[in-house]
Amino acid sequence: MNGAIQQPQGTSAVALVRTLGIVSTVCGLIIVAAYQGTYDAAAANRRLALERTVFKVIPAAKSMSEWQATPQGIRPVGGETVAGAVKFYAAYDADGALAGIAAEGAAKGYADTVRI
Repeated sequence: MNGAIQQPQGTSAVALVRTLGIVSTVCGLIIVAAYQGTYDAAAANRRLALERTVFKVIPAAKSMSEWQATPQGIRPVGGETVAGAVKFYAAYDADGALAGIAAEGAAKGYADTVRI
């Protein structure tokens, strides 16, 4: 029996960095694919929840449109929202007459903004 103890070989820094790069790339691709794959469904769920909430607040409503109040005046939401604008929803009955207006309220909560 030989008295010499063999030392385990260390892993080179290049191999560690390469492995970390591969794992990071794969994880990044999985995260992006999951986000892109579920974005449309999540947006549809948010829209549906908003419609249900407005129709619950204004029972006579059959349709709604989104508006925003800005310092320049009231205008329909058309893609981009102005910073500091107050969102509200005009609800219409079956005849197309205004049934009511529902506004969104928000305040700073413990960890994030609470929206009602």
